[in-house]
Amino acid sequence: MHRREIPKTAMPTSVADLDNQSVAYRDHGPIALYSWGKGEHGYSNILPTVDERVKSIRSDRKRNLARAALLSRMTDHAARSFDNLYRSGIDQQELSESDIRVINGEAATHQFVEFMGKYPQLSSIEIARLVHPGDWNVRRFIDDPVRQELDEPSYGLQTQEVSEVCAAPHYKFKQFDFSWDSHPDSAIVERKRRVRTHLGGQVVTIVRNTVLVDGNHISDELREHIREAKQDVRTGSRGYDEHSDVLYELLEDSMRNRDTDDKPREIIPLMSTYYAARMTE
Repeated sequence: MHRREIPKTAMPTSVADLDNQSVAYRDHGPIALYSWGKGEHGYSNILPTVDERVKSIRSDRKRNLARAALLSRMTDHAARSFDNLYRSGIDQQELSESDIRVINGEAATHQFVEFMGKYPQLSSIEIARLVHPGDWNVRRFIDDPVRQELDEPSYGLQTQEVSEVCAAPHYKFKQFDFSWDSHPDSAIVERKRRVRTHLGGQVVTIVRNTVLVDGNHISDELREHIREAKQDVRTGSRGYDEHSDVLYELLEDSMRNRDTDDKPREIIPLMSTYYAARMTE
């Protein structure tokens, strides 16, 4: 079925002043729900960000691996966003200018959550993304501003912080063999954690941290787990959506460690994403 073109809108200017060192991270806008569109946050227009950001990784090998991993995951995320839009049928309705901004990924963070309340047929929507390969020190560029905006009472989102029990993170393998020159024991891993609920508990905001586990430097225990999981995926006895308690045990302390100078070299951060979903997520 032919999908009608979603018109482009001007990008709102609500970015706070940042120092010169942080200019590259001033935009944490998401991949658009209308991800195959031509807007600023459409898939094709955000790909140059990957090439620019991976330059910060000095090692040629790690830089190439990070680029391949980022392109793989961002392609998957873009496809899922468009599929969510297509299944909802929202793009076939008469849309307000603010709705169009949301669909094009050009709205303020809180407006994406409001959109979930307005259109209950939509299963999820990305609300923020920051590509930061090799850089752990990004909390002030995405985590702090996103959570501060969601917590602002004047927006009427009825935001509640998720309890410690419900906010426990879980880990998943997302891909093996993502590059022709990747180490056979390398893997793309995602860590997800619920951080806020909204609209009377109907909607939950989830943070998703994507990292590359470099098979060249990992422990024997992690290597064995990656090999087992990889074989299980190949045989069909395990899916990519299955949680891994072993990854949690082996990686969580390092992921939670706020000392960015004390991170293991085998874990390479790639990007951080926030998305809003129905509470059944």
